[in-house]
Amino acid sequence: MGKAVPQVHMDAYLSSLEGSRIHFCSAEPADYADIANYELAAQDVVGAHAKANGDIDGRKTTCPAQTAVPITTSGVASHVVLSDGVGGIARITTCSPQALTAGGTLNSNSFAHTLRAVT
Repeated sequence: MGKAVPQVHMDAYLSSLEGSRIHFCSAEPADYADIANYELAAQDVVGAHAKANGDIDGRKTTCPAQTAVPITTSGVASHVVLSDGVGGIARITTCSPQALTAGGTLNSNSFAHTLRAVT
């Protein structure tokens, strides 16, 4: 007997990971309220998340590249958080440590989250 998860279900789960606000933080926040303790830069996500087949298998959602994100606090960014902007975290990932200076802006590349196919 084969194993499968229909694409519609994979895409529904991936949609739950697509936040509307992006935060660049100096550490991993424990919850939404904790973002304020680590946030160095943030803005509403500009552009649409894109779902597609995974690079190997499964499905993925890609957060679009962001440009000119205002930096409000100096520090070293090590985590990227996608949130709903009002109280919930959609996902957290790490990034290459980057020193940020308040008053500047940052640009980020697009990044994906992949659900591998069932085996």
